[in-house]
Amino acid sequence: GPKSHYDKRGTPTMGGIVIIGSVILSSLLLADLGNLKVLLALGITTLFCAIGFVDDWKKIAKRHSDAGLSGAMRLGLELGAGAVAAWYL
Repeated sequence: GPKSHYDKRGTPTMGGIVIIGSVILSSLLLADLGNLKVLLALGITTLFCAIGFVDDWKKIAKRHSDAGLSGAMRLGLELGAGAVAAWYL
């Protein structure tokens, strides 16, 4: 890859789990779970997190940075989830 990416060597993969986990946990504890819009936001956040997790997991399992989900697959899944949320709203 490009030399500018060498600085990222050794950076932990899936570091977003801590951030997303804290957002989801605090939302479950403090948000109004009776509000369908809150549940929709939590669901979409969780779905996007799952898409990223699967992408990272494939990269780790196959030990190659190109082994994850294709850009078109990720974009399709994210656009589909966004379309369902937009339709609901």
